[in-house]
Amino acid sequence: MITLRPYQIEANKSTREAWANGIRSQLVVMTMGMGKTEVFLSVLADELAAGLLSRALIIAHRKELIDQPSQRIARHWTHVLPEPGIVMAGQNDVDAQIICATIQTLNADGRLDAILAHGPISHVIIDEAHHATAPSYTTIIDQLKAANPALRVLGVTATPKRTDGDGLRKVFERVAFKATIKDGISKYKALSPFVALGVQLPVDISKVQIVGEDYNAEQLGTVLDANNVLELVFETWQKHAADRPTMIFTASVAQAQHLADYFQSQDIAAAWASGETPKPERAQIISDYMAGNLQVIVNCALWTEGFDAPRTSCVAMVRPTRSDTVYLQAVGRGLRLSEGKTNCLILDFVPLGGRDLIMAGDLLGKPKAQVKREAKALEEGTISEAFGITADGLGIDGDPDDVIVRALDLFAQAPVQWTFDGQVSTTGIGNNLAVAIVSPQQKRLERAQQLREVGEWRPDWDALLEKLAGYQVFAVNGTHIELGCAGTWDDALALAGDYIDQYGDPTLARRTASWRHSPPSEKQIGLASRLGVLRPNMSRGQVAQAITHALALRTLRKAQVIK
Repeated sequence: MITLRPYQIEANKSTREAWANGIRSQLVVMTMGMGKTEVFLSVLADELAAGLLSRALIIAHRKELIDQPSQRIARHWTHVLPEPGIVMAGQNDVDAQIICATIQTLNADGRLDAILAHGPISHVIIDEAHHATAPSYTTIIDQLKAANPALRVLGVTATPKRTDGDGLRKVFERVAFKATIKDGISKYKALSPFVALGVQLPVDISKVQIVGEDYNAEQLGTVLDANNVLELVFETWQKHAADRPTMIFTASVAQAQHLADYFQSQDIAAAWASGETPKPERAQIISDYMAGNLQVIVNCALWTEGFDAPRTSCVAMVRPTRSDTVYLQAVGRGLRLSEGKTNCLILDFVPLGGRDLIMAGDLLGKPKAQVKREAKALEEGTISEAFGITADGLGIDGDPDDVIVRALDLFAQAPVQWTFDGQVSTTGIGNNLAVAIVSPQQKRLERAQQLREVGEWRPDWDALLEKLAGYQVFAVNGTHIELGCAGTWDDALALAGDYIDQYGDPTLARRTASWRHSPPSEKQIGLASRLGVLRPNMSRGQVAQAITHALALRTLRKAQVIK
């Protein structure tokens, strides 16, 4: 018997009380890994014990999803629930008291009628209920209600949003219980903490068509199935996740195959699968991965829902998406708790030209406008290499020269537009005036240590060393004026902000200024060309940022502030 966690008990109680009060159809929103299956099985067990359940139907849209509850019952619920029947291709247990069925099978000629011939259904469970407004589901629900007007309906999902925008209130009267990813990590301690690293891909997806809410998968996969992308993905994984069991999500079957082939060519135990992969082969891949015989599995349009592999401690999204559901379902594969697992690393591979991308910030429940700003910042090259965040949104501790930490999150919230190259952050605030933040300079610190070791260090250099180990903040206008030195990134940004508030031109400096989106002037183009920072299709704001950054670097290098 499973011992329910307090939040699972709460979800169970809220659902059953609402049914008792006449609310027939309700939704439990519980992020992946928090035990949705145990919740609805406990509800069925309690309803059966109370004499309220005559027959139950558990509906899902894939075989893997109906296998889960039947296996859970066999392992943990046999003393309170009868053995479930299966209704799908090749199986036809239509007379069972509890039936697990695929929605496709239920819509086949005569299959639902055969089930109802053995008595009406009193309870229906809809797994991955964000699909429930599709006609295939509503047709079945309507027929079940016609056979039993008192039908009790419970939908469970991690992502209560249809990808086609159709509201779930069409099917469900209320949300009985809701727990977000952030709740699961910090409040209930039921999910693994995560860290996220965003890496910009050297490909442009601005011309990829939008179909419905998301990118055209075939076109997206074609753009991303490039040798330089394969190499960058592997190199990033090797640097940050080589010791982690990893799931990689791709946009196309060909991309999945080629990426798995590349990992195999580097002597990494990897396999790939898609919806086209025969079920026995898919099952074998899962078995090998769970047993530790595979370190990496690459998949396309598969294993985003209902796949339970707690050992996964890295999820790589090599398929940008505009869909909350697609992103959250994929990333959720890595958030389950497992012995010895301290966190899950999310690798967000983000191409140029992306529009309204869903990224790790969405897991924290950030306002959509903020997430869009972050996507736009990355697209525009505001953050040129990478960004990192943690589940609490406060950033990853570490050297910003190794992994650009916090920058995207913090800069996206700043009123002015920042550029960050991994060592120096700059923002133009008007009249050729810029503010620069120089990160701790590891190479110069290492050189200082070498001088100490050989006895060539001078005591009067200690003050300089202290500065090099902090975040130096400067005003730059042909010359540089030191504004101060801070011990933390946050303090440096606050110091810069004070100066910007006092001397910045709000009309010119703000990231929302309309001029940023207009074409660059001839004068801008000429100067950017001479500085070597001009790229194709840059806006006026992008050119201005690039020029500001280049001129500030020139000044700081001349003053030997940076080397």
